[in-house]
Amino acid sequence: MRRFYVFVGMLFVVALIVSACAPAAPTEPAEPPTPEIVVVTATPDSSEPAGVTTPETVVVTATPGPTEPVTLRFATLAGPEFTEGYGPIIERWNAEHPEIQVEYETYPWGDYWVKIPAMVAAGNPPDVLWTSMGEMDATWVARGVFVPLDSYIDGPNGLDHSDWDSQVWEFGVFDDEVYLINTIANVPALAYNKDVFDEAGLAYPDETWTWEDVLTAARELTTDSSGLHPDDMGFDANDVDVWGIQTRFWPVNWFPVLWSFGGRIYNEEKTQVMYTDPHDVEALGWWGDLVQVHHVAPPYEFFGDAGWDTAFGNGLVAMHLLDSNQIANLTTQFPDLNFGTTLMPTKDPGGDRFVYVFGRPFGISNLSQHKDEAWEFLRYLCLSETQAEYAKGGRGLPASRSALDAFLAELDPETRTLYTPYVESLSYIYCDYQAPDFWTVVAMPLMEAIQGATTIVPGEEPDYEKLMTVAAEKANNVLNSPIR
Repeated sequence: MRRFYVFVGMLFVVALIVSACAPAAPTEPAEPPTPEIVVVTATPDSSEPAGVTTPETVVVTATPGPTEPVTLRFATLAGPEFTEGYGPIIERWNAEHPEIQVEYETYPWGDYWVKIPAMVAAGNPPDVLWTSMGEMDATWVARGVFVPLDSYIDGPNGLDHSDWDSQVWEFGVFDDEVYLINTIANVPALAYNKDVFDEAGLAYPDETWTWEDVLTAARELTTDSSGLHPDDMGFDANDVDVWGIQTRFWPVNWFPVLWSFGGRIYNEEKTQVMYTDPHDVEALGWWGDLVQVHHVAPPYEFFGDAGWDTAFGNGLVAMHLLDSNQIANLTTQFPDLNFGTTLMPTKDPGGDRFVYVFGRPFGISNLSQHKDEAWEFLRYLCLSETQAEYAKGGRGLPASRSALDAFLAELDPETRTLYTPYVESLSYIYCDYQAPDFWTVVAMPLMEAIQGATTIVPGEEPDYEKLMTVAAEKANNVLNSPIR
């Protein structure tokens, strides 16, 4: 894995060298005057002898031939959430803008973060790029991948972002300059299966719930094939019909727990991770104990790194930290699922609430030869109607209030209720993770710690402090590396 970090870093170094050494784009020449063609025609003159004519000069302005359209490359992840969302938008753009045509490139998750840096290093990246808030955005900005957008935003064909969610907008600002524009926001909330709660005779979760309330309910909701609960004599943790909650190891869902326990990812300068801080260790311990001690959550090996939303949809778990972009998938794949959503719990009653945000930020490549045309397309992606269209399939929350209102207005009342906690959660966005190399250097070791905390090893109890110490050492070794 270390070699991967070094490789990617080297790619970016090469990219910067290529960018710095590349000749400046030639100044566009003044538009040449429209050519005039002198046409000589013969017209009869009665004063001339028969068969003789006097030439008449007629000036005709020639119509220039059609110009070749500019072709832009636009890159995102692969998968239905992107292709089904942006495919129709690009088709409409191409139909309406014959002078600027967009070619859509998609790459699987693992390939995207390698191939795009390789294209940057080669000096030929796509013109308009997607990245993900908190994953590669700060890294790519720091490596010079994106061009500042302020002059475009404030220019004659600018972008009015007055009704943008301020928190979401700020995720594209680095050192007081805008490099990325976030068009869609996604946040987690606590989803719960109403039928399972009804069968257990428990009240539904609401905004007053703490993580201790979640644990208490999970004890009552977890049942094995004999109908026993974890606190009952004879409960079989290897033969569970319904789990109370699931401990997905994805940091997007776990960070709100970490933060609510008082834990933090970085020190103030973001030069060291804080994983060995007692609050961080306590948070991981609480999360791991759901599996190791209380037996109310499936261990990591039960699902691996897939199947989490499907498990909730199939009724195998009663509570789930569900991202806003997954609601449409659930309601489509599991039309009979009777579920609700509420705000992420807090550590203490009335305590601070936190959520992680990710979404659809876009920027323009610093190596693009068509930056002005790229801005035209990026601005199109930012329009309220475009945001609302993309979100229509349940792919997230539009960043601008006007687009969000339009999106919500088209939902049926029941679905709109499901989205209400997510809209409110935009007020609880917390940014403790936006820094260069966050995903590859900082989050990956933490994911390994979470996986270790939720994996059952026969005859062993997890050492949460040791897991966090190992994660901290891996992250800090790279953060402090001279070749980073």
